[in-house]
Amino acid sequence: MIQKTDFKLIMEHFNAGDFESRKKAVDMLYRAYSQHYLIVIKREFMSNRYDDSAAEDILQDAFLSLTSKMTKPSSEFAISSWLKSYIYNITRDNMKKAYRNREQSEEVIPVLPGDSDNSDSVASIECIKQVVIACGKEDPEGMELFTAVKTEGKAYSELTNLYGKTVSNLKRIVSEVNKLVQESIQPCLDRKI
Repeated sequence: MIQKTDFKLIMEHFNAGDFESRKKAVDMLYRAYSQHYLIVIKREFMSNRYDDSAAEDILQDAFLSLTSKMTKPSSEFAISSWLKSYIYNITRDNMKKAYRNREQSEEVIPVLPGDSDNSDSVASIECIKQVVIACGKEDPEGMELFTAVKTEGKAYSELTNLYGKTVSNLKRIVSEVNKLVQESIQPCLDRKI
């Protein structure tokens, strides 16, 4: 736990303006808060589904980037809230990047009834894949949110911190993407019929 005098020392290090002092301040913050934020990252951003090493990597990245940025708290009394905001923003950005790097096309494709060896079915599935890829390029954040809700079964309340939006905004985005996907894949489904 950081003492009042430690907050004063951390602020002095940040105010010094040189790299070594900044590094000392970030190191003090890391030793004091790393375990807490490791738990926060796993619970609030990863829903306890991912391994400790992935959460640790995200935490390390956040503190490393803090060392190189010129941002600093406004006062010794604002250090905790400033650090929380910074960690949340970096974690959210890293989670979005990681999610976008995953292949989305396989996750959203609906299963078509009938024989999968049928050439019409194969053509329809390929058509749907192309539509999903195009929708993902058009609205990557909306598609990743749609995928998280519709295929991974995540609750909107779990995703509010990750996306920085309210539940009602998230629902609106998913509804819009759902409508876009349904309208876009209809010609592919009509081929099957």
